Amino acid sequence: MTGIDEVDLAILRVLSDDATATNVAIGKQVNLSGPATFERIKRLKNDGIITGSRTEIDPHAIGRPFLAFIFLKAKGGLKKKQVKELEKIPEIEEIHSTAGQFSILLKVRTRAAADMEDIFERIYAIEGVESSETIITFHTFLSRAPHIP
Repeated sequence: MTGIDEVDLAILRVLSDDATATNVAIGKQVNLSGPATFERIKRLKNDGIITGSRTEIDPHAIGRPFLAFIFLKAKGGLKKKQVKELEKIPEIEEIHSTAGQFSILLKVRTRAAADMEDIFERIYAIEGVESSETIITFHTFLSRAPHIP
């Protein structure tokens, strides 16, 4: 991976605000031509700095307003296998490896709390999952891309 300079950081800031911005529009903001901006973005992708772009969707608009975070306690040595099985559950949006009492943290979004029962059945069917603790959210005040210095 090559180094990131101030221009690269400026491009990343623009893209984190609007991933659909054109190369010309980005270039105007960072004082580059469209083709030069294209090459920079291409390099940032090839170097693994830009790993993708996604559209943010209002979960309420698609009938998925219920958000929970689930901490899993699982037997050691099986985490990779457990993650592969957890990836098959479409309601799980994020899977994190954690330290402390629990080894895995899940971000789960569904239509309603009642849908969680089926999800827990699928989670507890995975070998080595021993227990869980769930946090239910009422409202998300902030969700944003990583801070770019």
